[in-house]
Amino acid sequence: MAISARDFAKLESPERKSLQNIDDFLGLVRSLRWRTCADIGCGIGFYTLPIAEQWRNSRKIIAVDRSTPALEELDKRVDDLELGNVKILQTVSDRIPIEDASMDLVNLGNVYHEVKGRLNFLKEIYRILKPGGTLLIIDWDPEEDLGMGPPVQERIPRDQLLQNLDKGPQPFLDWDLEFPVAFLRGLLGEEIGGKLDTLSVAALEDVSQHLNLLWEQVSREA
Repeated sequence: MAISARDFAKLESPERKSLQNIDDFLGLVRSLRWRTCADIGCGIGFYTLPIAEQWRNSRKIIAVDRSTPALEELDKRVDDLELGNVKILQTVSDRIPIEDASMDLVNLGNVYHEVKGRLNFLKEIYRILKPGGTLLIIDWDPEEDLGMGPPVQERIPRDQLLQNLDKGPQPFLDWDLEFPVAFLRGLLGEEIGGKLDTLSVAALEDVSQHLNLLWEQVSREA
């Protein structure tokens, strides 16, 4: 879907800012290891600008979109904020205009539900990510209709998204995640996810005990 100037107010409405809290987003980004970030489907910079402002002296952000009006507006805002760490690129085909294996982090903010040919799109994401890079996907939940966002029938269920990610050229899903508890909490929902902290601590304690016993056994045999 191309973004027009009429959409700008909707894209940065107080309701959207409340629902998709930028401070929470920046906290997640802060927890990751990255130097270069591609914001694919950047629009007028809902995510691009906060990232660029937060790390204006240390990180590089590439903002990519199809919409000429959106990119022109983003360019004005980048100039107004005197951000020298943002590069704006327009894509006119299915190929993302970024070099292979050059991005530590790729952000898809409210984009994935609009993508046609999702597996080919994921191949492009994988192409531009460095080995061990991170893909963030933020999108609308089909099980929650809060009066904003695309029609519910156009939204992507979590299980379908996970299936897509697991069928990439190299599966994106790594179940030995750096932040497995946070991932699972988001996947399972608050009611079940809230119990994961206790479960994860107990599991780690159990593993630690087994490792200590194993180390003692090895030490005695040596």
